[in-house]
Amino acid sequence: MNFKYIHKKIVSLLVMAVTAVSLIPPVPARADTADSSTWPDCPSVKAKAAVVMDLNTGTILFAKNASKKEYPASITKVMTALLALKHAKSLDETVTFTDEAVNTGDNESSSIGMLSGEELTLEQSLYGMLLSSANEVANAIAIHTAGSVESFADMMNAEAAELGCTNTHFANPCGLYNEDHYTSCLDMAKIAREAANYPEFLKIAGSKKYVIPKTNLMDEERPLANTHQMINPAENPEYYYEYCYAGKTGYTSEAGYTLVSFAKKGSMNIVCVVMNADRRKSQYESSLKLMNYAFRRFRMEKAEKIPFETPTGSSICSDILAEDPFATFAVSESAVVAIPKKCDLTEVTGSFKADDLKEIKPGTVKIGTMAYDYKGHSIGSVDIYCTTGKYISLAKKSPASGENEGKNEGTGTKAIGLSEEEKSFWQNLASSLLDFIKKPVGIITILALILFIIFFIHHYHTVIKPRRQARKRFMMHKKLRKQSQVDKRHIKL
Repeated sequence: MNFKYIHKKIVSLLVMAVTAVSLIPPVPARADTADSSTWPDCPSVKAKAAVVMDLNTGTILFAKNASKKEYPASITKVMTALLALKHAKSLDETVTFTDEAVNTGDNESSSIGMLSGEELTLEQSLYGMLLSSANEVANAIAIHTAGSVESFADMMNAEAAELGCTNTHFANPCGLYNEDHYTSCLDMAKIAREAANYPEFLKIAGSKKYVIPKTNLMDEERPLANTHQMINPAENPEYYYEYCYAGKTGYTSEAGYTLVSFAKKGSMNIVCVVMNADRRKSQYESSLKLMNYAFRRFRMEKAEKIPFETPTGSSICSDILAEDPFATFAVSESAVVAIPKKCDLTEVTGSFKADDLKEIKPGTVKIGTMAYDYKGHSIGSVDIYCTTGKYISLAKKSPASGENEGKNEGTGTKAIGLSEEEKSFWQNLASSLLDFIKKPVGIITILALILFIIFFIHHYHTVIKPRRQARKRFMMHKKLRKQSQVDKRHIKL
């Protein structure tokens, strides 16, 4: 075998493979995602931190420094409005402005000139705070709601913790700079999503203008205008955005420019949060780019269209089926998920979490939730319902903790014959191989292997095999000659 010849061939083929792979265009990298190859390419934005969240499901569509602590400035007032609406009995409640409320400690802070002893309704106060970003109004709302600014700050932090905020601490209701007053884009999106559950908040935060009438101490009306230029583009018409229906602006020299924007197009309803933008222009350009990205690259899909099988790995489902083999399981008909427009639903995986139930009554009953995932990205959770005609006691069967009881790859299909450790091993191995193949070095290796196999097969049939056959014929001929000579000797004898 001519090894020098084979070596030259392999080297030349590897050079060809490397050249071919180098011509493949690189895939743009995406920050804060699990698998950028299956998630839409993200735009670059100038704001130092940003998040786009789907309001229906809580799915994060874009993230840049999402969990980084930033100073929020006046978008703090979204939380202030949320708590005021949550604890108010009526929007007609009277808010009295005290000396503590009026004296903000910053003469240059946003204000509508409220006087100590002046009175407004809670609704009028919310307009003054959300449209004109008046800090004394935020203080007055806090005192009205909690008795003092300090007590209200405690309420803000308790509410943030309840909403799952992990990088947030509030020190005041208005957003004036304080070293101990911070949040993150992700936490702010969670707060904004909760605030969006109150129609009064969206109505006020989406109003272009409002007029506060005369009060007990003011003989003149106070006209207000929304400072959010996507809603009220009086100063900058180029920032008007037809899909933006509510929002809140913010700025301090320490925080930079901050912005919360709610937008809806078709069935998609999103909130966009940008923080620490260096210029006013940047906060709007970044927000517009991100909202357009979300509407162009994502869609809402009914969860019932995702292939579904009963999560039989869950003990609660097994217990129900043991008592009623005809029981059925299904996702909520109204449930939706936020997915990329090119998402293949067969590649969506689900993780079922059972509710802590003691019994199942005849009819249709919610038994848990299914958290859906697409290529490492959470795309929403939906309720799972069971329909049965029997009464089923689960007091001694279902786990009281309601912990995650099993991952259902794709649709909830049960595994047969493999332990959890074995499944995990093969899944990790398959995942590692797929990740390797996706890389340029993996592609080069596969191409080189294929080319080498093709070359070896060709070389075997054109060189090695003919040589073996020729050698075999030679040996056969040699054997025949030797036999012939032996026969001649016998004849002479």
